Amino acid sequence: MVHASLDSLPVELLHRIFDFCDIQTVLISIGYVCRQLYAISNSYNRLKFKYDSSSEHYFKRIYRRVRPENVISLIINNDDTKNDRIRQFVTFFGTCRFALMASLTLNCSDHTQLEHFLKHVECGSLNLLVIKSDTPNIKTNWTIALRAITQFQVRKLEFYHDLDYQIGAAQWLFQYKLEHLTILKCLFQEYVAIIQHFPNLRTLVMRDCIVHNNEGTMGALSHLTYASALKSLIIEQCSLSMIVLESLLSLTPTLLTLKFGFEEQMFDSICDGYSWKRLIETKLTSLEQFEFIAFRSFSDANNTHFTSLKSIITSFQTGFWLKEKHWTFTCDYIFRSNQIRLYTTPTKLTNSNQAIRYEIMSTDGIHRFTQRPINKTSDDCTEETITALNLCDHRIGNREVHYLADALQHNTVLTKLDLSLNHITDTDAQYLAAALQNNATLESLSLRSNQIRNQGARYLAASLRSNKTLKSLDLYKNQIGDEGAQALADALITNTTCNSLNLDHNLTTYCVTVGAAVKIRNNQTLALYKHPIGERDIQCLTNALQNSMILTTLDLYKNGLGDNGVKYLADALEHNTTLIQLHVRWNQIGDVGAHYLAHAIGNNKQLISLDLWHNEIRDKGVHHLADALRYNMTLTTLNLRSNKITTTGAQHFLNTLQNNQTLTTIYFDRNKALQSEPNKSMEDYRIQWIN
Repeated sequence: MVHASLDSLPVELLHRIFDFCDIQTVLISIGYVCRQLYAISNSYNRLKFKYDSSSEHYFKRIYRRVRPENVISLIINNDDTKNDRIRQFVTFFGTCRFALMASLTLNCSDHTQLEHFLKHVECGSLNLLVIKSDTPNIKTNWTIALRAITQFQVRKLEFYHDLDYQIGAAQWLFQYKLEHLTILKCLFQEYVAIIQHFPNLRTLVMRDCIVHNNEGTMGALSHLTYASALKSLIIEQCSLSMIVLESLLSLTPTLLTLKFGFEEQMFDSICDGYSWKRLIETKLTSLEQFEFIAFRSFSDANNTHFTSLKSIITSFQTGFWLKEKHWTFTCDYIFRSNQIRLYTTPTKLTNSNQAIRYEIMSTDGIHRFTQRPINKTSDDCTEETITALNLCDHRIGNREVHYLADALQHNTVLTKLDLSLNHITDTDAQYLAAALQNNATLESLSLRSNQIRNQGARYLAASLRSNKTLKSLDLYKNQIGDEGAQALADALITNTTCNSLNLDHNLTTYCVTVGAAVKIRNNQTLALYKHPIGERDIQCLTNALQNSMILTTLDLYKNGLGDNGVKYLADALEHNTTLIQLHVRWNQIGDVGAHYLAHAIGNNKQLISLDLWHNEIRDKGVHHLADALRYNMTLTTLNLRSNKITTTGAQHFLNTLQNNQTLTTIYFDRNKALQSEPNKSMEDYRIQWIN
């Protein structure tokens, strides 16, 4: 294996390596290694020299090694107020010529620094001159900038200072070779002067063009006959109306590229595709590339103004845009920032963050949720279809819900939507309910911890009567009462698709009951613990039980059923054909309740386990249960622990067991009135008698 040293490489290759190094590395770190590398670094003629606070500590070491004729890029940055680096640079180098310099950036604290530099430094033809200042309210004279353009034969100028009415007093020459100009804000009259006095200008970039007097401006333009040869115009924060824009663009009929970023207050006036079509057809017949972005932010929570995305994008879906020009537009709503935007796609006029948004593109009109960067089209990248959307704790309120509902009415892919921990009210629930009536894909909707009351629940209930796809509705911790819960319960009588309804932690216990009733209808097991059940509650539960086709286990521990509640439960058992385990422990059931259950057991053919632990059943109740077991041939386990049964009641079971061939386990322990030892004759039976 051959090992090559740095000084053995060809000079051209070393120079190519130097292109990726800073000036200190080239001239000091490499140049001082040996005489050969010293000579090679001295001959390197693509030096990029930057003089600022970060390079100040080695500037004095390095400037002696710098040959001005080898510098192609120079940046002098006065990024603090202690040193005037422009004057220091001139002091160190004296009057010299940077013959190969193509790029010059000067961060000036005042215009005298630029004058001083122009007086002592000569350059060849500059491709780029940047004049700026990090110091607020610093103004650089435009006339001096014009002198620099002439002296350095600048082709591209970036002038980051406000013109401040300087152009009108400037001394213009007509030998400018400037082709590209970037400026901040200028007056309309200054814009006109720029395109008139730079005949070679092909690209103009500015932050904004300001019009103070529309009538005066339009009157002045009516006398102009000059037409610029400008090819590209970019206004980054445009505040001009369509009327003024039409006048401005009438001066540049040869434009090939036009880009606008509009100020927020201009949103309504420029979102008209028909006006843009007329302007382009009459003023910009050669236009090849058109980009713009406009936005409106909704920072005021009380502003509930709603404009549908469809109504905005429609005027950009005509044949002129799609077939003749092949320009694509997108209108979207960003939920996190509460912002609506209209822009050409793709665009680089704004950052391409991947915030969740609802959008419509002019090409297909599809209402979609997306996180695709806006500098790409759906054809440029593999976009994952959003089927689950999590907007939990997004400060979603009236306006945001309105846009969500608008999307849901047309979206055909979203299956899960989480709107928990937001500010959704009854009015917002109405929007969502209307969307659910038309949506055919959403399966899960979470509205946990919002501000929905009875009226909102009624709206949602009305939508459930027609919706055939929603399977889960979560309304945990809202402000719903009995009326809202009942409306939802009534809707779900005919709706057989929604199999999960969470109403826990609302205003009344009946809300929990309605949710439990839905579980009875759609689950094999239901456990409802320590939930006070009134007559309305038990009716709701037993209606569901009576019609359930899959519930096998029901546990109603410590719910205060009493004898009256058990009556409804017993009636349901006579019709239910799936329940095999029933637990009603700690429910204050007495002999009357036992009688109801006994009647149900006599007719039920599925129940195999009945748990009556810790109730108020006495011997009379046990007699009813024992009599029922003469005819029941399915029950295998009966739990009568901790009741008030005596030996008499227990003995009654002995007489019954002679005919029952299925009961295998009975729990009689913890009945204080019952003797500690069962009658010895019980040992003759095959039952596991636990006492």
